Amino acid sequence: MPSCSQAETLTRTPLTHGGRLELERGDTDRVTVRDPSGEVVLRIELGADGPILRLSAAHLELAASEAISMVAPKISVSAGDRLRLSSRGDMVNHVGRHEHRRVGGEARLEAASVATQTHDGDFAVQATGEVRLDGTFVALNDDPAPNGFPWASRDEGEEP
Repeated sequence: MPSCSQAETLTRTPLTHGGRLELERGDTDRVTVRDPSGEVVLRIELGADGPILRLSAAHLELAASEAISMVAPKISVSAGDRLRLSSRGDMVNHVGRHEHRRVGGEARLEAASVATQTHDGDFAVQATGEVRLDGTFVALNDDPAPNGFPWASRDEGEEP
């Protein structure tokens, strides 16, 4: 079989709206869809490392009536302008080890109520400016033996 650089083009089929479908055989077999200008918009490669799917489009939409799952040792999502996550129901994040967030601008949290808990360590607040606590009542050391919130160690599949 020819190598990738010497792939044998088996078919080039024109598509209805000006693009074309190509089928190539080599060390990596390829199915490629090109737009009318010749740019690759879809490529499926089948090689020794398994299948690779590449999509390139101005807009990409995934829709499912039940669920979309992504499972991999590493997943990266990068947005050059804006990233938005939205749920009409609950949202659960579970991190097996450490979490570090870095925000270049302001960070805000808005909720009906906020509860924060540490299991084994300290809770530290540090600021180069003022730290303000405003409320109708601010309690310090109000519970002499805090046991934590009942929701704190709940499995991610359980209801809140």
